[in-house]
Amino acid sequence: MVEKLFAEIEEVFNEYKESTKVNGDAFNVFQILGLSTREVRTHSAFIAELLNPDGSHGKGTRFLSLFIAQLTTKRDENNECISLPIDINEKTIVRKEMSIGVIDDDYENGGNIDLIIVDGGTKSAMIIENKIYAADQRNQLLRYHNYGKKEFENFKLLYLTLTGQKATQWSTGGVLREEDYVCVSYQKDILSWLEKCQEHTDGILKGTIAQYIHLLKLLTGETTYKEMRDDINRKIRETSSTFEIAKKISEEYNRIINEQIPGNLEKVIEDRWKEVFPKTDGQLRLFTYRKNEKVFEVYISVSSEDRWHIQIWPLEMKNGQPVFGVANEAEIEFIRDAISLIRNKEYTNRSYQNRNYSVWLFSIHDIKPENQYELLKPEKAAEWASKVLNETEVVLRSFIESLFSRSSEKISEIEWNIEDAKICQLIAEMHK
Repeated sequence: MVEKLFAEIEEVFNEYKESTKVNGDAFNVFQILGLSTREVRTHSAFIAELLNPDGSHGKGTRFLSLFIAQLTTKRDENNECISLPIDINEKTIVRKEMSIGVIDDDYENGGNIDLIIVDGGTKSAMIIENKIYAADQRNQLLRYHNYGKKEFENFKLLYLTLTGQKATQWSTGGVLREEDYVCVSYQKDILSWLEKCQEHTDGILKGTIAQYIHLLKLLTGETTYKEMRDDINRKIRETSSTFEIAKKISEEYNRIINEQIPGNLEKVIEDRWKEVFPKTDGQLRLFTYRKNEKVFEVYISVSSEDRWHIQIWPLEMKNGQPVFGVANEAEIEFIRDAISLIRNKEYTNRSYQNRNYSVWLFSIHDIKPENQYELLKPEKAAEWASKVLNETEVVLRSFIESLFSRSSEKISEIEWNIEDAKICQLIAEMHK
């Protein structure tokens, strides 16, 4: 029965795979550019631009009004109307990635709000946390809720996900009740809103919104793949036995995707890292810099946050202890200068002018695994890890080269980590 179920599902899959080639359903510009799941760079940025009355769309408050109307209308039998505090007028402001300060030791304040709509006239706001695939952060919704209570007379906290799921206790801190925030979905709310926006557009703007709608349908399974999904659904529901088989397969698949593969990749990266940088534990301290009674340590590491990437980041130290989230200080602007030089080549700078983000340098090369199934094989995982560490060496070399060329007057003030052979080698090359 298991073999029969697999054979039938494979037949359905192959049939629809072929049809997408014919109708172009698989083509999407956001996916081609590798931006399909980037919450900040793609989804928050795109939605914020449409909502912004001063946005480049030239439609004023039209899209924002449609957004408010979408959320304040009864969406289905399970979702009552949302009472929103916003009164749209010329003072309404839309911002994305807004810093609300350094995350404190109790994780009750601080962070970066994905989207916020502020009505300056009535001191009201809508705070939106945007999630595509990223995991909840510690007390994230609680911190934003505390900010709303402190800053506004009236506010509403929205939790936006693909399907409208509830936030975890890790995000609510076990303190927020269900009525303290509203679950909103891309699948229903955002798609419905965008389709209404399309009715008021034409030309390039209409086509761009259409491509974004298509992206969301791909992410939520509402394209041709919905028909495929419905066919597979029918196969699974044919008997109680096929249903139970599918349930077990789904449980094991989720375990592999969420536990086995990530854990495996973290392990192979760690093993390969120790081969290249034997005296470190996954992050290499490059140097220490002291200025104006402040102490900064600068590191390079490989991160899986948002996507697999290589990052360079400063960390302020006080009394020998790290102060997380405080890195864009004037004393270390020379690091940003060095990074900007690399950015003009093959790398990009994710640097924010607030105190909550470090200065990041990460490779724009796609080091995300192309085939997750292949990474279940030890030799393929090791091969991928070597690719990532090779790229890390390239980034390290480029950063040190740019630091010497852009910030030569600061070099004498830097205390390099001379315990690492790779750093010593690269510094020696700079003096040749």
